[in-house]
Amino acid sequence: MNSCALAASFLLAYVISWAAWAIPVLPSLGPMLAAIAVIALTTGRAGFRGLLSGLTRWRVGLRWWLVATSPVALFLLTLAALLLTGQSLPDSTDVLRQFGGSSGAAAFLFVLATVAASVGEEVGWRGYALPQLQRRFRPLPATSVLRVLWWLWHVEFFIIDKLPLSQFPAHLVEVVAVAIILTWLYNRSRGSILLVVNFTPRTTR
Repeated sequence: MNSCALAASFLLAYVISWAAWAIPVLPSLGPMLAAIAVIALTTGRAGFRGLLSGLTRWRVGLRWWLVATSPVALFLLTLAALLLTGQSLPDSTDVLRQFGGSSGAAAFLFVLATVAASVGEEVGWRGYALPQLQRRFRPLPATSVLRVLWWLWHVEFFIIDKLPLSQFPAHLVEVVAVAIILTWLYNRSRGSILLVVNFTPRTTR
């Protein structure tokens, strides 16, 4: 593992994301942009081929697709249950307002931005950083290193959304659980970044 290159990618991800705090979506692209910059300066074409291979690896078996899409399926089932029981659906007005209102076009832009944000994070964290860490450590220790840096990276989003920083330590529990699942899914799917992206839809910050 090239420790200097990996450290540079983490540092650059923080710098890009935190510097772009006022621009929707762009902060979430920081990890991917950092990975691209570091790869361009180190492994070049071979590194880019590895990223592209992970992003296009979809032949991984139906069971792994079921795992990857389970959060979306659960969300849709929850909405269906609310409709069937006559309850009100969650109000999306505030979320869609940043994309121009509550029209279909705004909803489309929201979905597009969410996918872009998920790709932006996972190309950097699981597409570049995790494989580098696993070259030196076993999966669980590698995940432990990644999840701490991933967790600290999120402090910007607490500040942007004006969430109480007192809740930030509790957020670590969520990060730990999700990071373990994502490492497991990434390794079981033979390095499919595509499946990891499907499992982790992001907010649009």
